[in-house]
Amino acid sequence: MLSWIKKIAVPLAAIGCLAFMAPFASADSIVPALLSVTPTGPNWVWTYQLDLTGGVGATSSTLKTGDFFILQDVEGLIGAPAIAAGGTTPSANWTIGTEATSANYVGGVPGSDSSTPNIRVTYSPAVTTDLASDSINMVRFSLVSSLANLGFTLDYSGNDHRTSDSSLQTNLGLVVGPSAVPLPPAVWAGLSLMGLMGVKGFRRQRLNKAAE
Repeated sequence: MLSWIKKIAVPLAAIGCLAFMAPFASADSIVPALLSVTPTGPNWVWTYQLDLTGGVGATSSTLKTGDFFILQDVEGLIGAPAIAAGGTTPSANWTIGTEATSANYVGGVPGSDSSTPNIRVTYSPAVTTDLASDSINMVRFSLVSSLANLGFTLDYSGNDHRTSDSSLQTNLGLVVGPSAVPLPPAVWAGLSLMGLMGVKGFRRQRLNKAAE
């Protein structure tokens, strides 16, 4: 789980970060976007979509069978997450589940708290079919949380392959998610002006591993 310092400092900088999210997200990588937060009884349904964005030639990415996305340390999670309707690829091509800790092909997810579950979405078609860069809205998934507070508190990682040499790549970033720490009113005002839903996560780091 992120430290309390990070939980507070990142939301305070949220308005500035949002202004630069689109440029970061345009790089080739698996990038999540928050689509909606809707009430269900006393709880809340959070719905996301995953894009494999951008990139041409040597910088392009390919999603291969077994590649995956991890949403780290989801607070207030209730029940099991699910693949949601509305993606451009068949829902049957994806699996989703939770795990206490997560392993990556490259290094591992940093700072994961084993007491708070991670969500893993894996590309697993019955017939091997690679997805190319610019596969927008390739899949949607939803989770139920007891928390409705919006905060920049969730780390994510996405594993794909570089098209040019099939080497493994890991994309690390941050995305809006359920949080025990609400965003300050000033940040809410900025989010309202910019439009919150559909805001993509932004990339912090790109790691590569030579093909084996």
